Amino acid sequence: MIVLALETSCDETAAALLEVAEGREGAETDRLTAGTLRTLRGTLREGEGDQEPRSRRDATAPASSTSNQEHVEGFPTTRVLSDVVASQIEEHAPYGGVVPELASRRHLTAILPVIRRALADAGRTLDDVQALAVTAGPGLIGSLLIGIQAAKAIAHAKRLPLIGVNHLAAHLLSSHLRRSSPDVAAPVSPGPPSSQRPSQRPQRLSGKSAGLRALLSPPLPPLPSVPSFPYVGLVVSGGHTALYAVWGLERFAQLAATRDDAAGEAFDKVGKLLGLPYPGGPAIDAAAAGIEPGDLRFPRGLDRKDTLDFSFSGLKTAVADRLRARREPPDPDEVRRVAAAFQESVVASLVKKSLQACERLGIPRLTLGGGVAANRGLRRSMAEACRTAGVELYLPARSDCTDNAAMVGLAAAPRLLRGEDDGGSLAARSSWPIG
Repeated sequence: MIVLALETSCDETAAALLEVAEGREGAETDRLTAGTLRTLRGTLREGEGDQEPRSRRDATAPASSTSNQEHVEGFPTTRVLSDVVASQIEEHAPYGGVVPELASRRHLTAILPVIRRALADAGRTLDDVQALAVTAGPGLIGSLLIGIQAAKAIAHAKRLPLIGVNHLAAHLLSSHLRRSSPDVAAPVSPGPPSSQRPSQRPQRLSGKSAGLRALLSPPLPPLPSVPSFPYVGLVVSGGHTALYAVWGLERFAQLAATRDDAAGEAFDKVGKLLGLPYPGGPAIDAAAAGIEPGDLRFPRGLDRKDTLDFSFSGLKTAVADRLRARREPPDPDEVRRVAAAFQESVVASLVKKSLQACERLGIPRLTLGGGVAANRGLRRSMAEACRTAGVELYLPARSDCTDNAAMVGLAAAPRLLRGEDDGGSLAARSSWPIG
């Protein structure tokens, strides 16, 4: 089945073509009832002690010889034929953040060129497409509507099934996309490291007017070690910071979330305070590289054992207070030092809470998703901590951490293979909790 997937939940317009086929039969991906999940989630939120393992499965899954991902039982075999992303960073940079109205207008002008490019990169036409998938939420309503209406129009004209995908679920499954760049730090095994085959860097297109970033993925040999279920997933981005138990392809339980700012939002705001370019996450990561903050320490929100929730608003305020106390703009050395101390605090919180979740559930597997998961400091610290704790860490390629349409098509695959269709009733949802 050839699937055209679209993603327009925030400030990136993306389209991808995927080839989807049935996975192995007889998979047992969920041994917990819905009632058990609700009870477990409540226990974790209240911090009522550690949980014994409910079920464990060998992390090593048999490889598929027909796909560019290692096969996990029950997981549809998918192959990314093309993946194109039009970024809006230049448009929003003057404002230091995403302007929803501007984002919607940019999606409107970019959506058709991006679809055409995805089809051309895959060597296909709309006549080859057999199904559609589109992000339906959560996200900016105006942005979501552009992708949804484009998908509806194509589905109606071609009489094709259409599946609406939860953006968070797509990020939680993104570690199953095996388009690894050479700098990918996963999988990290508590035992001997797994070998990795050489991989191809994503092709990138330049051009301010087009703003296109093409991620063309030709068929690759099977790559080792995609996570088997269950695993703990951390979604960390500009709009979301939350921990989930991922029991199966479509079974998620939220364990914790931020009580105020998302981690990516804090990066952007602190970057702006430091006079760094937008987006703040990559700028702070670069400024902090190789810098030791010395005795400079910032607070870690909710740094206690009775909750897995996150908090970053106090950290952001602490940085602002330090800069105000100077009464003059910080010099470059101070900027790098503050950036390093800030990033150290954010990373320490994300690492500690993630490993606590693994310990409480007795699940020795962890994945990351979302734009902040591309942060080199986070990837390095999480890898080191997981090695020490005996937890296997699975990271998507850095290019797959940010919003893309390939993960949307991947998340839609199970429903498409069951013959489901959301059709014309599909609506945009600004808020769409899972689990």
